[in-house]
Amino acid sequence: MLKRILFLLLFFPLLAAVSSCRSLPPPAGEGFNHWHDRGVEALERGRPGDAYQAFVQAVAVDPQSAVAHNNLGAALVAMKRYPGAVEAFDRAISLDPGYGMAWFNRANARRLAGDQAGAEADYSRALELMPGHAPAYTGRAAARDALGNRDGALSDFARAAELSPDGGRAWALLASARAARGDRGGAVDAYTRAIETAKDAPAEFYAGRAGVLAGGGDHSGALADYARALETNSRYTAAYVGRGDVLRRAGGLSDALAAYTAALALEPNNAAALRGLGLTWMEKGDLGQALEHLGRAVELVPDAPENREARASVLFQVDRFQEAAQDWAEAIRLDPGRDTLYVSRGLALARGGDLDAALADYEKALSLNPRNSAAFLNRGSLRFEEGRTDEALEDYSRALELSPKDAEGYLLRAAAWEEKGDLGRAIVDYTRAAECAGKDVRPLVRRADAKFRRGDLSGALDDYASAIRLEPGQSQWRAQRGRVWLSAGNPVRAAEDYSRAVKITPRFARAHLGLGISHLALDHPERAVKDFSRAVSADPDLNEARTRLAWLLATYQDAEIRDGARALALAEEAVKKEDTAESRAVLAAALAENGDYPRATREQERALAMLAAQPAPPADTLAAYTRRLRFFRAGQPWREE
Repeated sequence: MLKRILFLLLFFPLLAAVSSCRSLPPPAGEGFNHWHDRGVEALERGRPGDAYQAFVQAVAVDPQSAVAHNNLGAALVAMKRYPGAVEAFDRAISLDPGYGMAWFNRANARRLAGDQAGAEADYSRALELMPGHAPAYTGRAAARDALGNRDGALSDFARAAELSPDGGRAWALLASARAARGDRGGAVDAYTRAIETAKDAPAEFYAGRAGVLAGGGDHSGALADYARALETNSRYTAAYVGRGDVLRRAGGLSDALAAYTAALALEPNNAAALRGLGLTWMEKGDLGQALEHLGRAVELVPDAPENREARASVLFQVDRFQEAAQDWAEAIRLDPGRDTLYVSRGLALARGGDLDAALADYEKALSLNPRNSAAFLNRGSLRFEEGRTDEALEDYSRALELSPKDAEGYLLRAAAWEEKGDLGRAIVDYTRAAECAGKDVRPLVRRADAKFRRGDLSGALDDYASAIRLEPGQSQWRAQRGRVWLSAGNPVRAAEDYSRAVKITPRFARAHLGLGISHLALDHPERAVKDFSRAVSADPDLNEARTRLAWLLATYQDAEIRDGARALALAEEAVKKEDTAESRAVLAAALAENGDYPRATREQERALAMLAAQPAPPADTLAAYTRRLRFFRAGQPWREE
């Protein structure tokens, strides 16, 4: 964009040189002034072909006129015939080596032809001959920028801004160059000088400064500048789009929609506005609307990588991973040097099951940018899924070296430590994640779980209490704390938490299960029967609820609680769902309650064999199974003590 603006700014001084930059010599023939003036008029009217023909005639009348050759070159530049233009300027310079405007014009032609080094040399010579010529500084800045001499380019822009009669425009060019280099403070200063210097600052200056302010996170300043731009030009579509972008990033989604809609009212096929509208709908959760608008943006400008990238993000969210990967592939084709695109495509490929291709993308991203922490994190997650835990830990650690405040990285590394059985290190990482995560409760509840499994019940209770304060309406944290209260021997507090959980989420099966266990511990078997029944109803796949209910109905001491027929039906269903030693033992107890001791004995023998076949079976459980077997062989039911 910067180079295109520079071309327009440099082209008009070049045309001005045609008529006024050097005094014409006395006419060598009667027709010189006639042809010369016709050529100048044609160029001013935008007819470079006619100008070329007129200047050819002028050169024919006076081949020694440096001005005529210079102006012929100007016509050729306007016709984009740069090699011929350079030859015409060569002739003008050979005829008059001190003709500064010819040097300047040849520099323009060389730059437009791609000869940046030759252009820089010619601009420098032009400045020796015309020390205060602002357009020459601007032109040399463009050439130096293309050659990678950014410091020299910025210095030339600054000098042009000081010298240019249109100081505002020159300062704006300097601002855009500084912004491209990442010097936001310098860019804001230059845009401010542009606004102050210009007689009537155009909307573009305010919008330019707004874009820089937005990039630095100053949303209020950016919005104020976009408002000023729209006061200056109420039909300036780009200002509406920029305003929408700022509002969307600041969370003002409804106002962002209004801004993008205003832009589209002025320009219905504005791809940037459609893209912004699509992204806003995505953040509002309407992925259908998002895909519709982003699809239109892609149709209008299929070769814009930002359009492909935006649509890919939505496709990923609706689990259309292959299509998302295809859009990211197109974005990569259009912008192959951007490492973040490979990370995004890698995620889509991984979710689609192509782990080898995903790994290749993460490694490509790291080859482009060895400091891409997201690439390390995602490669680590892929390795973790493949069971390569040590390599995953290396990747997570490298990512955290690069981004030490990344809560997600600490969460992932903590999970890897847990996989290795190192709960101590996991808890340390969960603590670091909690310090970085703000109001995200995940580090707290995961640390609580790790503390619980490590035996630190007090610490687990504290963490769950913190999570509940942050999210009082989340039933899951209540249920998980209830589990800790049970382990701590406090069924009263456990029942309180489980009761609150099922009040928040009435069909929360595990909370009903926990409430049943709590009520049973408090000697309320009739309540436990209801709780276990509700758990089975809420989640038929929760087999623990079914086996606990069957066991209670088959073995409880109080006959009013027992229900042999129902216990047997539940136990048989439990075995069908999960054929384990425990489910077989429950079935044996239910059969005994119904008087079928031969089958109860066989099922208990089978349960005992299944238990014994497990690696390191608990001795107390083996003893309990053996004791029950003796009861069933003796024709006696089992009663839970």
